[in-house]
Amino acid sequence: MILIGLLYFILISASSATSEVDVHYVFFSKSDPNGIVTNITDTQSISRTSFSNKKDTIFYIHGWLDKFDSHSCNSVKSALLEKHDINIFIVNWDKIADNILYPLVFEKVEATGKVLGNDVINFIRANDISWDKISMAGHSLGAHVAGVAGHVLEGKLDHIVGLDPAGPLYTSENTENRLTKHSARFVQAIHTCGGLFGYFKQIGHADYYPNGGRSQPMCWEGQCSHVKSVDYYVESLLTGQFKAKQCDSYKDYENGKCDEGKVSYMGEYNIDKTANGTYFLDTNKQPPYAKN
Repeated sequence: MILIGLLYFILISASSATSEVDVHYVFFSKSDPNGIVTNITDTQSISRTSFSNKKDTIFYIHGWLDKFDSHSCNSVKSALLEKHDINIFIVNWDKIADNILYPLVFEKVEATGKVLGNDVINFIRANDISWDKISMAGHSLGAHVAGVAGHVLEGKLDHIVGLDPAGPLYTSENTENRLTKHSARFVQAIHTCGGLFGYFKQIGHADYYPNGGRSQPMCWEGQCSHVKSVDYYVESLLTGQFKAKQCDSYKDYENGKCDEGKVSYMGEYNIDKTANGTYFLDTNKQPPYAKN
């Protein structure tokens, strides 16, 4: 954290020298399983895909040092298509995100989210899409890109799922550059590396903290725990069963001091929009992660 902070102050003046915001989209569906690079603001480009405005549409945004064909994107896309006949757009911002200098990428998140948000506005208008059919999910800095896009869209998105939203350099006070519960009609967050790579405080309507939300079983370094949020989400899309209890803290959860009547299932495609507050659960050390 100290090193990241020093880099931030040293490099902040150089952020304007980085490449301009560059966002691209790759479309997937059951009919287009291999993906088609498309321009969501161009109706002719959309018409060359199997996109249907009658189906749900989800935008998935990768995180720092990631790309559109990464483990995160491929596993989420494959899980969604295995179970659902929907439209999927992978938001590819790797020309910005694939930079080892985290502070420079951090500085571009807000601008990237605004580009995404404005593109989605034009996409919705041109294709006569209902707001309740549009959702987003994102990992790490991608969760905050989704959050900013949601602000541009005035919180009208059906829901956003933040997978271990990035923590370094983010503050509780500044809500313009990150995911908040105002980013969509409903915001769910899954915290797996809070306090290191992830944002630990409650950030949405319902926040889930598997294994306490700071580190995950069988993970000896932070990146492993950070990515576990994606693995849990993917499994939840395929099988569900991540039963969590509403609690004030993981200590209360471990000591059996939760309200047994207030349970919710983490993740899944049809997320639990009745949930509110903080939820805790334990997972298995290896797949399947969900405890029956």
